[in-house]
Amino acid sequence: MAHMEALCSQSPWGFRMLEEALALGGAWSIGAEEDGHLLGFGLFYEVLDEWQVMTLCVLPEHRRKGIARRLLEEAKEVARRQGVQKLSLEVRQSNTAALGLYAQAGFSQVGLRKAYYRDGEDALLMDCPLRE
Repeated sequence: MAHMEALCSQSPWGFRMLEEALALGGAWSIGAEEDGHLLGFGLFYEVLDEWQVMTLCVLPEHRRKGIARRLLEEAKEVARRQGVQKLSLEVRQSNTAALGLYAQAGFSQVGLRKAYYRDGEDALLMDCPLRE
């Protein structure tokens, strides 16, 4: 997962950060694999009635095949069964591919964090309600 994060993210989680996140109570991970090889994964953290999307990653050579969309749909299904009310996330303002994916998955912008990333880029805050 850490290797995949390094390939996928401008601000990758390291091995230790992933290990610590997965060891916490309330952490959920969902993966997509083919022939025993991990193609993508999502890491989510449950806080009360909300899941925070910590990272969603698909190997570059497997993008645009619907894997990230399926990971999000599976996460939404599991979260609903757990009684979760919404998913939330931060995303780089310049990450148009992710913004398109999240919009298609039912996320909408609810805020902005100025200079959130180390390089000074803003983060868009997005939510996806799971209950009507």
